[in-house]
Amino acid sequence: MSHYYSHRGERIAVKEQAARQSVTQSEETARQRLAEKAEFASSRERLAAQAQALHAGLARLDELSLQLEAKSAELEAVQARSAAAQSFRTIGLE
Repeated sequence: MSHYYSHRGERIAVKEQAARQSVTQSEETARQRLAEKAEFASSRERLAAQAQALHAGLARLDELSLQLEAKSAELEAVQARSAAAQSFRTIGLE
């Protein structure tokens, strides 16, 4: 009879060990998933910040482009006036 209890005790010990390993693996898997979720959230925050910076950069680029177009138009007007003045001087000297 003691052999029966010994064998039964061994089976219980094996089952307990398997249960402990299963719990340990489940905990490790849960920790891994939690770490992955945290990394995903962190990546999403970084991407949001980068997108916001890109948007601000594009807005600044648009502003500079408009300023450049205005300066170009201003330069064309100055060149046209200069050419007209040169033409009048040439006509007046002839």
